[in-house]
Amino acid sequence: MKFTIRHLSLLGLLLAALLPSGCGSDQAPSPSVLGSAQVVQDVQKNYTFSWVPVASNSVSNPTIQVTGGPTPASIDDSTILGTAAGGTVLTLASLDATYRWYFHVAQQGGAPATVAARHVALGGPQNFRDLGGYQTADGHRTKW
Repeated sequence: MKFTIRHLSLLGLLLAALLPSGCGSDQAPSPSVLGSAQVVQDVQKNYTFSWVPVASNSVSNPTIQVTGGPTPASIDDSTILGTAAGGTVLTLASLDATYRWYFHVAQQGGAPATVAARHVALGGPQNFRDLGGYQTADGHRTKW
């Protein structure tokens, strides 16, 4: 027997093997409705999230959920910090201020976007910003 694989790239094979398949459920995750997402921290330590929906998405009033943790690798997606049904803004207050927060912003069950506040409050420099998480020209992301 001879098998032929057509129009299948190595990148396609890798993506198919690495993408989550629903985290234990029989359903594949919903596609993300986020074109981009960001978070801004104010002086009262509140975090305001905003996102731009994908124009071609057919889901009306999707539920967006935010999860977080002290490092990008330690975000617990099972502990939801906040949700927004419809709209494009969500504000969270009263988060533990003893460490820097990193967040996942995603349509419920969809692929998350990892975000963190870009301004980092330090005792010395007046305008220090984190350059982590930006997409590079080859599709990777810079380290947080």
